[in-house]
Amino acid sequence: MFLLHFGFGVGSFIVPQIANPFLAIPKPTPVAELSNITTLDPISTTAAPVTEYLRESRIEWAYLIVALITMGVSIVFYYYQFCGKWSRNTGVHKSKKESDDDTAILKIIDPATCADGKRLFGIQVLGLLFFFFFIATGGERVYGKFIRSFAIDKYNLDGDEASLLNSVFWISYAIGRFSGFVAARWISIRMILIIESTGALVSAILLNIFADDSSTGLWVLTQPMAFFIAPCFPSGVGWADFHIHLSGLGITFLLLGGALGGVCFMWIIGYFYEQYGPLYFLYIIQAYGILLCVLAFILHFSTWGKGHRFKDEMKKEEVVEVNNIQLNFYKKSDQEKEQ
Repeated sequence: MFLLHFGFGVGSFIVPQIANPFLAIPKPTPVAELSNITTLDPISTTAAPVTEYLRESRIEWAYLIVALITMGVSIVFYYYQFCGKWSRNTGVHKSKKESDDDTAILKIIDPATCADGKRLFGIQVLGLLFFFFFIATGGERVYGKFIRSFAIDKYNLDGDEASLLNSVFWISYAIGRFSGFVAARWISIRMILIIESTGALVSAILLNIFADDSSTGLWVLTQPMAFFIAPCFPSGVGWADFHIHLSGLGITFLLLGGALGGVCFMWIIGYFYEQYGPLYFLYIIQAYGILLCVLAFILHFSTWGKGHRFKDEMKKEEVVEVNNIQLNFYKKSDQEKEQ
Protein backbone atom coordinates (compact mmCIF):
# COMPACT_ATOMS: atom_id res chain seq x y z
CA MET A 1 0.00 0.00 0.00
CA PHE A 2 2.82 2.40 0.87
CA LEU A 3 4.59 1.75 -2.44
CA LEU A 4 1.39 2.47 -4.35
CA HIS A 5 0.90 5.84 -2.65
CA PHE A 6 4.60 6.72 -2.91
CA GLY A 7 4.46 5.99 -6.64
CA PHE A 8 1.42 8.27 -6.87
CA GLY A 9 3.45 11.09 -5.31
CA VAL A 10 6.42 10.55 -7.65
CA GLY A 11 4.21 10.46 -10.74
CA SER A 12 2.36 13.59 -9.66
CA PHE A 13 5.41 15.82 -9.86
CA ILE A 14 6.61 14.28 -13.16
CA VAL A 15 3.31 14.66 -15.06
CA PRO A 16 3.12 18.51 -14.72
CA GLN A 17 6.54 18.74 -16.36
CA ILE A 18 5.28 16.55 -19.22
CA ALA A 19 2.21 18.76 -19.65
CA ASN A 20 3.96 22.14 -19.34
CA PRO A 21 5.38 22.33 -22.91
CA PHE A 22 1.90 21.77 -24.34
CA LEU A 23 0.05 24.45 -22.35
CA ALA A 24 -1.16 27.69 -23.91
CA ILE A 25 0.93 30.86 -23.49
CA PRO A 26 -1.20 34.04 -23.14
CA LYS A 27 -0.02 37.13 -24.99
CA PRO A 28 1.01 39.87 -22.53
CA THR A 29 -1.49 42.72 -22.41
CA PRO A 30 0.12 46.16 -22.95
CA VAL A 31 -0.14 48.58 -20.05
CA ALA A 32 -1.84 51.17 -22.27
CA GLU A 33 -4.70 48.76 -22.97
CA LEU A 34 -5.08 47.94 -19.28
CA SER A 35 -5.42 51.64 -18.40
CA ASN A 36 -8.33 51.99 -20.84
CA ILE A 37 -10.37 49.31 -19.08
CA THR A 38 -12.93 50.99 -16.80
CA THR A 39 -13.77 49.05 -13.63
CA LEU A 40 -15.59 51.78 -11.65
CA ASP A 41 -18.93 51.36 -13.40
CA PRO A 42 -20.44 48.01 -12.30
CA ILE A 43 -23.14 48.23 -14.99
CA SER A 44 -20.73 48.87 -17.82
CA THR A 45 -21.72 47.16 -21.05
CA THR A 46 -18.18 47.25 -22.47
CA ALA A 47 -17.23 43.82 -23.72
CA ALA A 48 -14.47 42.09 -21.82
CA PRO A 49 -11.09 42.04 -23.61
CA VAL A 50 -10.42 38.91 -25.61
CA THR A 51 -7.36 37.00 -24.46
CA GLU A 52 -4.83 36.40 -27.23
CA TYR A 53 -2.28 33.62 -27.14
CA LEU A 54 1.28 33.36 -28.34
CA ARG A 55 0.77 29.60 -28.48
CA GLU A 56 -2.49 27.66 -28.43
CA SER A 57 -3.00 24.80 -26.02
CA ARG A 58 -2.03 21.34 -27.22
CA ILE A 59 -2.79 19.62 -23.94
CA GLU A 60 -4.25 16.60 -25.75
CA TRP A 61 -0.68 15.55 -26.63
CA ALA A 62 0.31 15.57 -22.96
CA TYR A 63 -2.71 13.40 -22.14
CA LEU A 64 -1.77 11.06 -24.98
CA ILE A 65 1.81 10.65 -23.72
CA VAL A 66 0.68 9.91 -20.16
CA ALA A 67 -2.03 7.55 -21.43
CA LEU A 68 0.48 5.59 -23.52
CA ILE A 69 2.84 5.24 -20.54
CA THR A 70 -0.04 4.12 -18.32
CA MET A 71 -1.25 1.66 -20.94
CA GLY A 72 2.23 0.18 -21.25
CA VAL A 73 2.48 -0.38 -17.51
CA SER A 74 -1.07 -1.77 -17.38
CA ILE A 75 -0.14 -4.58 -19.73
CA VAL A 76 1.90 -6.12 -16.91
CA PHE A 77 -1.11 -6.03 -14.56
CA TYR A 78 -3.39 -7.56 -17.18
CA TYR A 79 -0.87 -10.33 -17.77
CA TYR A 80 -0.71 -11.31 -14.09
CA GLN A 81 -4.47 -10.88 -13.69
CA PHE A 82 -5.48 -13.32 -16.39
CA CYS A 83 -2.54 -15.73 -16.27
CA GLY A 84 -2.57 -15.84 -12.47
CA LYS A 85 -6.33 -16.39 -12.41
CA TRP A 86 -6.03 -19.24 -14.91
CA SER A 87 -3.30 -20.95 -12.87
CA ARG A 88 -5.31 -20.63 -9.65
CA ASN A 89 -8.43 -22.09 -11.21
CA THR A 90 -6.82 -25.08 -12.95
CA GLY A 91 -6.87 -27.41 -9.93
CA VAL A 92 -9.86 -25.95 -8.10
CA HIS A 93 -13.19 -27.76 -7.90
CA LYS A 94 -16.45 -26.32 -6.66
CA SER A 95 -17.52 -28.07 -3.47
CA LYS A 96 -19.76 -25.54 -1.72
CA LYS A 97 -23.47 -25.10 -2.05
CA GLU A 98 -25.18 -21.90 -3.15
CA SER A 99 -26.42 -21.30 0.38
CA ASP A 100 -22.83 -21.26 1.60
CA ASP A 101 -21.97 -18.71 -1.10
CA ASP A 102 -24.89 -16.50 -0.01
CA THR A 103 -23.73 -16.70 3.60
CA ALA A 104 -20.21 -15.75 2.56
CA ILE A 105 -21.51 -12.69 0.69
CA LEU A 106 -23.51 -11.57 3.71
CA LYS A 107 -20.44 -11.93 5.90
CA ILE A 108 -18.41 -9.83 3.48
CA ILE A 109 -20.83 -6.87 3.52
CA ASP A 110 -21.59 -7.10 7.23
CA PRO A 111 -19.59 -4.50 9.28
CA ALA A 112 -19.54 -6.99 12.16
CA THR A 113 -17.20 -9.18 10.12
CA CYS A 114 -14.59 -6.40 10.09
CA ALA A 115 -15.02 -5.64 13.80
CA ASP A 116 -14.86 -9.18 15.22
CA GLY A 117 -18.63 -9.40 15.68
CA LYS A 118 -19.08 -5.83 17.01
CA ARG A 119 -21.51 -4.51 14.41
CA LEU A 120 -22.08 -1.06 15.94
CA PHE A 121 -18.36 -0.50 16.39
CA GLY A 122 -17.76 -1.52 12.77
CA ILE A 123 -20.44 0.88 11.52
CA GLN A 124 -19.01 3.68 13.66
CA VAL A 125 -15.43 3.22 12.45
CA LEU A 126 -16.31 2.77 8.77
CA GLY A 127 -18.72 5.72 8.83
CA LEU A 128 -16.18 8.08 10.38
CA LEU A 129 -13.47 6.86 8.03
CA PHE A 130 -15.75 7.47 5.04
CA PHE A 131 -16.00 11.16 5.98
CA PHE A 132 -12.29 11.32 6.82
CA PHE A 133 -11.31 10.04 3.37
CA PHE A 134 -13.95 12.32 1.83
CA ILE A 135 -12.24 15.37 3.36
CA ALA A 136 -8.63 14.17 3.06
CA THR A 137 -8.84 13.28 -0.63
CA GLY A 138 -10.94 16.32 -1.54
CA GLY A 139 -8.55 18.85 0.00
CA GLU A 140 -5.55 17.05 -1.44
CA ARG A 141 -7.07 17.24 -4.93
CA VAL A 142 -7.84 20.95 -4.56
CA TYR A 143 -4.29 21.89 -3.59
CA GLY A 144 -2.62 19.65 -6.14
CA LYS A 145 -4.85 20.72 -9.04
CA PHE A 146 -5.31 24.46 -8.35
CA ILE A 147 -1.95 25.56 -6.94
CA ARG A 148 -0.66 26.31 -10.44
CA SER A 149 -3.72 28.31 -11.50
CA PHE A 150 -3.73 30.19 -8.19
CA ALA A 151 -0.07 31.17 -8.59
CA ILE A 152 -0.70 32.48 -12.13
CA ASP A 153 -3.96 34.32 -11.42
CA LYS A 154 -3.01 35.76 -8.02
CA TYR A 155 0.70 36.54 -8.42
CA ASN A 156 1.02 36.66 -12.22
CA LEU A 157 3.70 33.98 -12.29
CA ASP A 158 4.59 32.71 -15.75
CA GLY A 159 3.61 29.21 -16.77
CA ASP A 160 7.07 27.70 -16.28
CA GLU A 161 7.46 29.06 -12.74
CA ALA A 162 3.94 27.99 -11.78
CA SER A 163 4.60 24.49 -13.13
CA LEU A 164 7.81 24.38 -11.12
CA LEU A 165 5.85 25.33 -8.00
CA ASN A 166 3.41 22.51 -8.76
CA SER A 167 6.27 20.04 -9.20
CA VAL A 168 7.94 21.16 -5.97
CA PHE A 169 4.63 20.62 -4.21
CA TRP A 170 4.55 17.02 -5.43
CA ILE A 171 8.19 16.48 -4.48
CA SER A 172 7.40 17.53 -0.90
CA TYR A 173 4.29 15.38 -1.16
CA ALA A 174 6.38 12.30 -2.03
CA ILE A 175 8.81 13.06 0.81
CA GLY A 176 5.85 13.32 3.19
CA ARG A 177 4.55 9.93 2.11
CA PHE A 178 7.94 8.33 2.67
CA SER A 179 8.39 10.07 6.03
CA GLY A 180 5.02 8.79 7.22
CA PHE A 181 6.10 5.25 6.36
CA VAL A 182 9.34 5.67 8.35
CA ALA A 183 7.67 7.37 11.31
CA ALA A 184 5.19 4.50 11.66
CA ARG A 185 8.11 2.36 12.78
CA TRP A 186 8.38 4.26 16.08
CA ILE A 187 5.17 6.29 16.48
CA SER A 188 1.68 4.89 17.04
CA ILE A 189 -0.62 5.21 14.03
CA ARG A 190 -3.15 6.98 16.25
CA MET A 191 -0.64 9.72 17.07
CA ILE A 192 0.62 9.92 13.50
CA LEU A 193 -2.87 10.79 12.26
CA ILE A 194 -3.16 13.55 14.88
CA ILE A 195 0.26 14.98 13.98
CA GLU A 196 -0.48 14.98 10.25
CA SER A 197 -3.90 16.60 10.53
CA THR A 198 -2.68 19.21 13.03
CA GLY A 199 0.27 20.01 10.77
CA ALA A 200 -2.09 20.46 7.82
CA LEU A 201 -4.29 22.80 9.88
CA VAL A 202 -1.34 24.93 11.04
CA SER A 203 0.01 25.09 7.47
CA ALA A 204 -3.40 26.22 6.17
CA ILE A 205 -3.60 28.95 8.82
CA LEU A 206 -0.11 30.21 7.95
CA LEU A 207 -0.97 30.16 4.24
CA ASN A 208 -3.97 32.42 4.85
CA ILE A 209 -1.86 34.79 6.95
CA PHE A 210 1.34 35.05 4.89
CA ALA A 211 0.49 33.80 1.38
CA ASP A 212 -2.55 35.94 0.57
CA ASP A 213 -0.30 38.76 -0.75
CA SER A 214 3.14 37.17 -1.00
CA SER A 215 4.31 34.69 -3.61
CA THR A 216 7.33 33.93 -1.42
CA GLY A 217 5.01 32.90 1.39
CA LEU A 218 3.20 30.61 -1.04
CA TRP A 219 6.46 29.01 -2.16
CA VAL A 220 7.65 28.43 1.39
CA LEU A 221 4.40 27.29 3.02
CA THR A 222 3.38 25.01 0.17
CA GLN A 223 6.13 22.61 1.24
CA PRO A 224 4.91 21.85 4.81
CA MET A 225 1.34 21.74 3.51
CA ALA A 226 2.30 19.05 0.99
CA PHE A 227 4.43 17.24 3.57
CA PHE A 228 1.59 16.92 6.11
CA ILE A 229 -1.34 16.16 3.79
CA ALA A 230 0.58 13.52 1.82
CA PRO A 231 0.53 10.67 4.39
CA CYS A 232 -3.05 11.31 5.56
CA PHE A 233 -4.56 8.84 3.10
CA PRO A 234 -2.24 5.87 3.83
CA SER A 235 -2.30 6.72 7.55
CA GLY A 236 -6.09 6.55 7.43
CA VAL A 237 -5.85 3.08 5.92
CA GLY A 238 -3.34 2.08 8.61
CA TRP A 239 -5.57 3.50 11.35
CA ALA A 240 -8.52 1.53 10.00
CA ASP A 241 -6.54 -1.70 9.84
CA PHE A 242 -5.33 -1.07 13.39
CA HIS A 243 -8.90 -1.12 14.75
CA ILE A 244 -10.78 -3.45 12.39
CA HIS A 245 -10.10 -6.21 9.87
CA LEU A 246 -10.00 -4.06 6.74
CA SER A 247 -11.38 -6.35 4.05
CA GLY A 248 -11.39 -5.65 0.33
CA LEU A 249 -14.95 -4.36 0.54
CA GLY A 250 -13.98 -2.09 3.43
CA ILE A 251 -11.16 -0.58 1.39
CA THR A 252 -13.59 -0.10 -1.50
CA PHE A 253 -15.94 1.75 0.84
CA LEU A 254 -13.13 4.08 1.95
CA LEU A 255 -11.99 4.68 -1.62
CA LEU A 256 -15.57 5.53 -2.53
CA GLY A 257 -15.56 8.22 0.15
CA GLY A 258 -12.30 9.58 -1.23
CA ALA A 259 -13.64 9.60 -4.81
CA LEU A 260 -16.80 11.45 -3.81
CA GLY A 261 -14.73 13.92 -1.80
CA GLY A 262 -12.54 14.62 -4.81
CA VAL A 263 -15.56 15.30 -7.02
CA CYS A 264 -17.34 17.53 -4.48
CA PHE A 265 -14.29 19.55 -3.51
CA MET A 266 -13.33 20.14 -7.13
CA TRP A 267 -16.84 21.34 -7.88
CA ILE A 268 -16.78 23.68 -4.87
CA ILE A 269 -13.37 25.19 -5.65
CA GLY A 270 -14.35 25.59 -9.31
CA TYR A 271 -17.51 27.50 -8.42
CA PHE A 272 -15.95 29.84 -5.83
CA TYR A 273 -12.79 30.36 -7.87
CA GLU A 274 -14.82 31.43 -10.89
CA GLN A 275 -17.40 33.50 -9.06
CA TYR A 276 -15.38 35.20 -6.31
CA GLY A 277 -11.75 35.05 -7.38
CA PRO A 278 -8.58 33.04 -6.75
CA LEU A 279 -8.26 34.07 -3.09
CA TYR A 280 -11.03 31.60 -2.24
CA PHE A 281 -8.50 28.88 -2.95
CA LEU A 282 -6.85 29.72 0.39
CA TYR A 283 -10.20 29.94 2.18
CA ILE A 284 -11.22 26.46 1.01
CA ILE A 285 -7.83 25.08 2.05
CA GLN A 286 -8.41 26.62 5.48
CA ALA A 287 -11.82 24.93 5.74
CA TYR A 288 -10.21 21.67 4.62
CA GLY A 289 -7.57 21.91 7.36
CA ILE A 290 -10.19 22.52 10.05
CA LEU A 291 -12.43 19.64 8.96
CA LEU A 292 -9.50 17.24 8.60
CA CYS A 293 -8.18 18.03 12.07
CA VAL A 294 -11.62 17.79 13.69
CA LEU A 295 -12.29 14.40 12.09
CA ALA A 296 -8.87 13.09 13.14
CA PHE A 297 -9.57 14.00 16.78
CA ILE A 298 -13.06 12.46 16.56
CA LEU A 299 -11.51 9.24 15.26
CA HIS A 300 -8.95 9.34 18.04
CA PHE A 301 -11.30 9.90 20.97
CA SER A 302 -14.24 7.83 19.68
CA THR A 303 -12.04 4.73 19.87
CA TRP A 304 -10.24 5.73 23.08
CA GLY A 305 -9.93 2.79 25.47
CA LYS A 306 -11.49 0.30 23.05
CA GLY A 307 -8.21 -1.37 22.24
CA HIS A 308 -7.31 -2.64 18.81
CA ARG A 309 -7.84 -5.78 16.81
CA PHE A 310 -4.30 -7.05 17.42
CA LYS A 311 -4.98 -7.04 21.16
CA ASP A 312 -8.00 -9.29 20.64
CA GLU A 313 -5.97 -11.57 18.38
CA MET A 314 -3.22 -11.84 21.01
CA LYS A 315 -5.83 -12.82 23.60
CA LYS A 316 -7.14 -15.52 21.29
CA GLU A 317 -3.61 -16.83 20.74
CA GLU A 318 -3.03 -16.91 24.50
CA VAL A 319 -6.25 -18.88 25.01
CA VAL A 320 -5.28 -21.34 22.29
CA GLU A 321 -1.82 -21.72 23.80
CA VAL A 322 -3.25 -22.35 27.28
CA ASN A 323 -5.69 -24.91 25.88
CA ASN A 324 -2.85 -26.68 24.08
CA ILE A 325 -0.79 -26.79 27.28
CA GLN A 326 -3.73 -28.21 29.23
CA LEU A 327 -4.45 -30.76 26.50
CA ASN A 328 -0.81 -31.90 26.45
CA PHE A 329 -0.86 -32.14 30.26
CA TYR A 330 -3.95 -34.36 30.26
CA LYS A 331 -2.52 -36.55 27.52
CA LYS A 332 0.70 -36.98 29.48
CA SER A 333 -1.27 -37.81 32.63
CA ASP A 334 -3.30 -40.44 30.79
CA GLN A 335 -0.15 -42.00 29.38
CA GLU A 336 1.42 -42.16 32.85
CA LYS A 337 -1.70 -43.82 34.25
CA GLU A 338 -1.68 -46.44 31.52
CA GLN A 339 1.95 -47.23 32.26
